[in-house]
Amino acid sequence: MTADVTARPDTYEMVFVHNCFRRQFHALPGLVLGVPDGDTTRARTVVGFVDELTAMLHHHHSGEDDLMWPLLLERAPMDSALILRMEEQHERIAEIYQQAGALGRAFAASADPTARQELAQALTDLAAYPRWNPLFPEASGQIAVGSRLTLKTVQPNGRTMTIKPKILAVKPNAELRWSAGLPGIIGGEHSFTLTPADGGARLVQSETFRGLLVPFSPARPLPPPSPATRHSTMP
Repeated sequence: MTADVTARPDTYEMVFVHNCFRRQFHALPGLVLGVPDGDTTRARTVVGFVDELTAMLHHHHSGEDDLMWPLLLERAPMDSALILRMEEQHERIAEIYQQAGALGRAFAASADPTARQELAQALTDLAAYPRWNPLFPEASGQIAVGSRLTLKTVQPNGRTMTIKPKILAVKPNAELRWSAGLPGIIGGEHSFTLTPADGGARLVQSETFRGLLVPFSPARPLPPPSPATRHSTMP
């Protein structure tokens, strides 16, 4: 008797847990904004729920970071770019809920309208849509050296992934460059450069990868530019 090596694992519970997290985190900003001014009792209740939910997410992500990603990188090096993007997501999410924790303590103590708005903002995904870029159709974050962006990219199979690169260089209307990855294992550097050309500007978009897993990672061609690219400027 031989095992069916083509059978897919049962991932129902994983999908169920992630959907629960998404639903509850989606509701958090509304819960915070619904706290009346000065109602510290209600504020403490809501902040307690925020703390409990983020603690659960922290332990869930820590398990994946410590046990899942290293094993996947070892067994599926052809998907290393995807795995590293998920790792980047966890890092960025951790930054957000740590910020929310500090803001939550201030809000629980005062139920002040300003503190309420700051906490709700920290729990809300910022969205901006640079339509000119078909590789990253959604992006948000502060354009400054050292900060991290939130980028959504569409894979060749149609799936949307989110990455959290760190900005390395910013030159208005000239250059934007960022990097992401695991030092020594695999890392990528993405750049946009603008130069004058024929009365307009020439945009060059490039990616450079380095690290031990690069030889095992498939090449990913950049998509063709959209018509809107001709009318866009760098941040």
